[in-house]
Amino acid sequence: MTARPESGLGAMIRTWRDRLPPSAAGLPTARGRRTAGLRREELADLAGMSVDYIVRLEQGRATTPSASVVASLARALQLSTAERDHLYRLADLVPPTHGTVLDHLPPGVQRVLARLADAAHREDHKTIDHPSVGPVTVDCDTLTDGDCELKIVIMTAAPGSEDETKLRLTAVAGPLATTHN
Repeated sequence: MTARPESGLGAMIRTWRDRLPPSAAGLPTARGRRTAGLRREELADLAGMSVDYIVRLEQGRATTPSASVVASLARALQLSTAERDHLYRLADLVPPTHGTVLDHLPPGVQRVLARLADAAHREDHKTIDHPSVGPVTVDCDTLTDGDCELKIVIMTAAPGSEDETKLRLTAVAGPLATTHN
């Protein structure tokens, strides 16, 4: 499939980029912006890729993004499941199914997942001081392998709460800062 800037992959990335205000992505809003949506530089930073690659995708010069690139774009653009699936299809990829664990997990995470039956579980309640979204109160579940060499930390917030909204923003705003109980 060849993406064309006037229709297809490039046009949809630009449409979704234009509709997402920087504040929704946890970015500061500067005065005098020529666009209400994300700039290419902002999308590139949120998605963890180069600005040049975003430009090539939007202009149709890059036509075969990988599944991990598409997943990063979908996350950064805060796409719904239907929109994410549409993005995958535009990139000539099969959308992931619900509950699919991506196969490009780091080897350490794969080892922990393989040994989950023997994992130790600890629950905690924490407040995270995030530099972009402020304090976020979360439930923190930690799974460790039998040797305590590897950990999976899962943070969740009460559904529908302000903390849940802030926690979702941290997924695109960048790394977490400090935590305290």
